[in-house]
Amino acid sequence: MLRLFLLRHAKADFPLDVEDFDRPLAQKGKEGAFLIANYMLREKYRPALILVSAAKRTLETSEILHNVMCNPQVEIQKQLYNACLKSLAVAVQMTKAKVESLMIIGHNPAIAELAVTLTDQNKSNPAAMRHLSQGFPPAGLAVFDLKVASWADVQMGQGNLRQFITPKILGGVDED
Repeated sequence: MLRLFLLRHAKADFPLDVEDFDRPLAQKGKEGAFLIANYMLREKYRPALILVSAAKRTLETSEILHNVMCNPQVEIQKQLYNACLKSLAVAVQMTKAKVESLMIIGHNPAIAELAVTLTDQNKSNPAAMRHLSQGFPPAGLAVFDLKVASWADVQMGQGNLRQFITPKILGGVDED
């Protein structure tokens, strides 16, 4: 069984005269990413590989997770910035077979679309599905179990959504 973590970057700031790609995390975003990283550590959710968009806010989110979670392998992929659903699905399917747990840190709308499209509603946690149906806020984390032997075998509609966690659920502030 493989495990997939989908994480939307934490809340970004909107400084004047800064291009979207270069937007940093807001203070609330840093706090939210730290809450999610600590939750993952408590739950023993440790991705073997993190694929991260090259945008500043995703890199900063990744850095917070990287520091809290004992240095998982991180791979920066430029194509994850402004990726569409199909591009994210291809990134999952192209993951090497030896990787048993994968995290993608990306952007909406594609990260939310992948989570919804991947979910098998008959096998998933009803509470997690209910939370996901309310939107995929910054620093939202979807955790999937996939009963396949290889990432290349991952198909839409077959993911068991185990958890959908947000900073707000963990007692943090609403990041929307």
